[in-house]
Amino acid sequence: MENHYKISFNDCVIEESDPKRLLGIILELFEDLKLRSYENLKEVNKGILEVLKEYCEKNKLLFSGSKKAQLSRFLKWIDNSLKYTPRNKKDMLKRLYDLMLYSDGLSALNGFGFSNNLKDKIAGNSEKQRITKDGNIKYY
Repeated sequence: MENHYKISFNDCVIEESDPKRLLGIILELFEDLKLRSYENLKEVNKGILEVLKEYCEKNKLLFSGSKKAQLSRFLKWIDNSLKYTPRNKKDMLKRLYDLMLYSDGLSALNGFGFSNNLKDKIAGNSEKQRITKDGNIKYY
């Protein structure tokens, strides 16, 4: 494995250099997310992102070229993610599980919408929502 800083979590060293994949590995260590309070979930979310930010900043100094650019983009994504905090436990859990899917490359695709037989464009994301018979949009 190439030279890079490593993360130690509960006396276990995580051997992963891809920060996106590292995000998923760390999140998977929290098996009891559903049982945690909203305040604790906020701390988990913020703590993981801050650890990854520090990891990327240190590793960015070791690399050049495309790997450095990848770390820079991930740092910008972390900064944007830290600005947004879901308002309740349900949304926070959804965010954390979406981050797990994102880390495996399985996140929902943005840019998809709805249409009907009249070719109307209806705002929404068909991967996260559905339209009921009465025309209301419901989230999964």
